Amino acid sequence: MEEALKARSLELLQSRHLMTLATVRQDGYRQATLLNYIADDFTPYFAADASSQKVAIASRAEDSSGTCTAVQRGTLHAA
Repeated sequence: MEEALKARSLELLQSRHLMTLATVRQDGYRQATLLNYIADDFTPYFAADASSQKVAIASRAEDSSGTCTAVQRGTLHAA
């Protein structure tokens, strides 16, 4: 990866803390889960109960993807 692109990608990953994790459940349905994360280099980590559906799906999913969500301060409000 080009160094400038790698540096910018890492900056974005570490400056955001909200991501969507997309997987396919065991029953074949797609699932996208919004979660908070922290990143160590290019590895994102999130907290979840070890017995949760989120962990079960993520641990057995062969294909999963994540997207970082850009949220500006003060723009995300609970309904």
